[in-house]
Amino acid sequence: MAIVESRTRSSSLPVLISPPDSPPHFLLSSHPDSLDRGRSLSDEFQLHSAILSLIIAELKALCEKLHRQVSTAEEEKYDLEVRLQNQDAEVRDWTANSLITYLRTYILLTFYTQQS
Repeated sequence: MAIVESRTRSSSLPVLISPPDSPPHFLLSSHPDSLDRGRSLSDEFQLHSAILSLIIAELKALCEKLHRQVSTAEEEKYDLEVRLQNQDAEVRDWTANSLITYLRTYILLTFYTQQS
């Protein structure tokens, strides 16, 4: 770290300036490591794109699996609703038939008890 004297009138305090450790070689086209750095960035990019494509493929597979499960659940729900509607109709019919049978029996018993 170097101490550089301030030449401005506003401050008479020294200013601390730290020189860079090394120049950014990957920015310099004349440096031999710049091509290697570019290649490694390209390789890194390809690796990241491969990983992303795997993740995307995995997400697509998961979405398809979830869609199949939702579809199956909806079909089962529909089947259960139809069964429930049929059972409700049967219960209403039994109730109506039971009431009709009860009323017939009551009327017949009333009629026969009055006749005797």
